[in-house]
This record gives sequence, C-alpha cells and structure tokens, in this order.
Amino acid sequence: MLSYYLFIAFLSITAPPDTLRLPETVVTAPRHHWPDSVRAFRMTVHRPGALAAASRSVGDVLETESGLILRAYGPGQLQTAGFRGFGAHQTRVEWEGMDLNHGMVGLTDLSLYPAFLMGRLETAAGSDAAVGGTIRLMAPTGARPEAVFSAGSFAERTAGLRSGWRAGAWNGTVAAVAARSGGGFPYRDVYRFPVATRRRVNADSRSVAAAFTAAGAVGRLGMRHAVLLTRADAGIPGPISGGDSRARQADATYRWLMELTGGAWSLRPSWAHHDLTYEDPDIGLVSGSQVTRWAVEGTRAAEWGRLSAGLDRTSVSATEYERDVPGRSHAHIRLDARYPIARFQHLTGSLQTDFDSDWGAYWSGALGWNRTRAAQTWRLQLARGVGLPTFNDLYWPDLGRADLVPETVHKAEAGWEGRRWGWDLGATLHAADIRNGIRWMPSAADPRFRPRNVQAMRTAGADAQVKTDYTMGRAVVGLESGLSWLHTRYLRARFPGDAAVGKAVAYAPELQWHVRTQAGWLGHGIGLTARYIGTRAVAEDGSSDLPAVLLWDLHLTLAGHLRWEVRNAGNARYERISGYPMPGIHHQITLHLHLP
Repeated sequence: MLSYYLFIAFLSITAPPDTLRLPETVVTAPRHHWPDSVRAFRMTVHRPGALAAASRSVGDVLETESGLILRAYGPGQLQTAGFRGFGAHQTRVEWEGMDLNHGMVGLTDLSLYPAFLMGRLETAAGSDAAVGGTIRLMAPTGARPEAVFSAGSFAERTAGLRSGWRAGAWNGTVAAVAARSGGGFPYRDVYRFPVATRRRVNADSRSVAAAFTAAGAVGRLGMRHAVLLTRADAGIPGPISGGDSRARQADATYRWLMELTGGAWSLRPSWAHHDLTYEDPDIGLVSGSQVTRWAVEGTRAAEWGRLSAGLDRTSVSATEYERDVPGRSHAHIRLDARYPIARFQHLTGSLQTDFDSDWGAYWSGALGWNRTRAAQTWRLQLARGVGLPTFNDLYWPDLGRADLVPETVHKAEAGWEGRRWGWDLGATLHAADIRNGIRWMPSAADPRFRPRNVQAMRTAGADAQVKTDYTMGRAVVGLESGLSWLHTRYLRARFPGDAAVGKAVAYAPELQWHVRTQAGWLGHGIGLTARYIGTRAVAEDGSSDLPAVLLWDLHLTLAGHLRWEVRNAGNARYERISGYPMPGIHHQITLHLHLP
C-alpha cells in the first residue's frame, strides 16, 4: 500500500497581524464566493498579515479556530484538520473554489500550503458541502510588492515574495514561498533505556510553493485564471517508539482553474495533478502514485435562485514494491440548486450520482434561517451531508470495496452574534449524527483490514467567542478569546465485543480554549496567545489518553517590519498524535519589506 498516506488515512478515519488589530473576524452575512447553503452557519474569516504568516502553514494560522482539531506529526510533516470530531477526509479544503483534497485518500496536507500565499482563510464547520466542514483559501489581493525573510530554531529558513500586477484590462497576483527546516528538535524519549533527551532524526524538510491569479475580460466575457504549484521533500521520522527511520516522501502538486462568466451564466473547468513518492529502505518499500482530476461546473443564476451542475473524473495510477498497481478512473455528476423560501429563509439541495458504483442517486441539502437586526444576528440551520468513499476505499487492489455506500450525516446548528458593551460576542450550539461511517478494519469473516460501513457516532457541543479592540490615542489594545466544548460518542458496535461503544472519538478533545491579546503603538506591538487542548483519547476503548496541554506563544513587533516570536514559551512537552513529539520552546525572527 501507499503506506504513509494510507496509514494517515487510518488515523483520520478513527477520529472523526502586521496590523495592531486582531486578524480574525466573525462574519454572518452571505458572501458571493460561498455556496448559499452555508450562510446560516457561523463563518470565520482570517486575514493573516505578512509578518504573522511568513513561516506558518495554513494549519498553523487556523489552529486557534473554535471547533477545529489540528493533527500534526511535527514541523514540516503531515498536518491535517477536522471539525467537531470529524476526520480530515471528511473536511473539504478549497483554494479559489478548487478542491484540494487528495484524490486517493481524501485528506489535505495543510503543511504544503504556506499562509503567506493566502490573503484570506474562511471556515464553516457546519456546511452541508462536506460531512465535517469546509475550509476555503483565497489568494492575496494587495497590489503592493512585499517580501519576507525568516530564520528560526532547528535550522528553519523561509523566504517569500508576493505582489499584485496589472496589464491593460487584466490584473492579478503572484506569490512564491521557499522554506526548509532541519527538524532536529530535542524531545524526551521514554521508550528507550535509559530515558534521555534525544534529537529527532530524519525530520528535515524542504518545500516551495507558488500561486498566480489573473482576471480580466475578453469582449463581454469575463475570465479568471488561478494556478497553484507546490513541491516538498521531507524525511518521515516515524513514531519514537519505533526507533529512528530513514523513510522519505516527495510531493508535487499542480492545479489550474479557469472561470468564464457571461451574464447570469458561469463555467468553471479545472485540472489538478498530484505526484507522491514514498521510500523506506529499512523495509524495502518503494511506492508512488499519480492522481489526476478533471472537473467542470456550470452555474445559472436567476431571481428564483441558482442552479449548477458539475462533472468530475479522477484517474489514478500507482506502484508498490516496484510493481504496478492497476490504474482506475472514477467519475460522478452533481446537480445543485438554491431557492429562497422567504426573506430570511432558504433551501438548498444537491443531487449526485456515480458512474462507477451502484449507489444510485444520493442527496444532501440544508434548510436555513437567519435574521439580522439592531447589530445582532440569529441563525438556525438543519442539514444533511454526504461523504463519498475515497478512491482507495473503492478500488485499492484486493482490499477496496465497490459495494460501499456514502457516509451520511444529519446536522443542526443554532447561533447568535452581536455587539454589546463594546464587545463582539458570539455563541453556537451544534449537534451531528453520522451513519455508515467508513472504517478500515478486520471482521470475523475476513481478518484483513478493509473499508467497511460500520461506524456510527454522535457529536454535540458549543462554541463561544468574545472580541474587543480598545483605542486610546495612537495606542491599540486587542483581546480575543474562544471556547469550544465537544461531546463525541461511538454509537454502536462495529464488531462483537467492541469496547469503543459509548467512548469518545479518538483525538477529539472535549474542551479547547484560546486567548489572544496584543497591544501596539506607532507600529510597535507585543502579543500573547495561549491555547489549551484538553485530554484526547488515543485508544478507542478509552484505555489510554494524551494529557491536556497549555501552550504559550509570545511575539514582539518593531516598526511593523521586524517580528520576534517565542513559540511554546512554556516549553511544554506534548504530542498532537501519540508517538510523534512536538517541539519545545523555539524562536523565529521575521523581516518584512515593502518593495518599490
């Protein structure tokens, strides 16, 4: 098997500013680039400034997002995210409207995408566009050229450049980032005798990423292009319990999107290709995959609502132990509609069918209500989402099963946002029930690990946010805090004697909170971020847990151009995934330049 990615897929399935003002804003009004089906859900907007984003990935920027669960294997290693107990393969990640999820295993490695390439990050934990939630990334829109250079602990180096451009009636942006890290941070090794502090081995990484956008018109036809390229090479150190590893992985992704608009019509063809190579000389494994996805979507907007149809086809070829794995193609068609029932209500629906499986047609949709009055917004939404089996689930040789049915989830969310006493306040209640969840596991009749529709779980929780900015002359003080409580439980036995029934979903903390505060004057600033991650189950039967951890980050900004950061200032020893230690205290210095 494509061991590393497939192994990560198993883990995923088990769980489900440069400015002085705080960069996160809660948005409740609908935006044109979001499907209307999500507008009654809470949306969060992040606008990472160049200094703050210089050496961070998209996952690093989103890690304080309420309800989001970040899973990471160390600096430069795989980094995935899920919402409210759902796994990474159940979370849709998009860039400029283009799907970033891997065509074979369905998850997105957020470490491949530098935050410096993004001008805007939006999240919606409850949308019906995906079982777990949606993350949307957008290219920067600024016209002024700017560059960043950063250096930090463990031989970490980053350089980035981004700029807007204009040529006649056309305009757009271009951005590029190159990064490297030695990755040899110290950790406490309790699996060897004597217990001692060692350094991580084979944890180095190198990456480069670039993005290009262009928008203009040809006659009466509007046109937009977007290109995203990434390349990465990293050592795979593996869990510390297994000793040092020599495995390495190389990724290359190429993505292109074009959008044509004319009147009420629009057409969006896109193409994506992902090359992955994994090599482990210790066990003689050499594997690789090439995944290509073509998609096209057409939309017709009218006074009565909106109708869109899409077709996509994914083709995969792979090798394992230097033998070819038969390639396959997979395609399905989708029909979406949105209808406004009344002034504050809407109904959306999606009907899909698959050309290569016998599922027939399946549907998802949402019924929502939202109302804004006197600077306050009330929201209510009910939704049904569908999660398709991944390519590996369906077609992996000897193990995949074409008789799998899509995962289904029923969700409800109610919330309120408003401004009182100079504070921006918000609260959300949510619940979800998932059935036919797909798990790779053996059965009594077949001891092999194969995908099976056996998982059922239920989640319920609450999120709360507060935020304020206080201005006193030229000084600004900001405070923002979020609290998330999540209750997750497996509902039924997946095999006789299943001890996980009634237990919490793995790696889903029941309690998370963060506090972010900063103060500034005349371009200088100081800030503090504290994050608490509660106890997380490792074994599904509840027999072992990862302990709760409190993380502190500090930063100091000088003249808006120089930033010094101390990450994990408390030197906490912690793991996001069992067996994969995260760095202790480390530093980062970043220089930001505005170019002529």
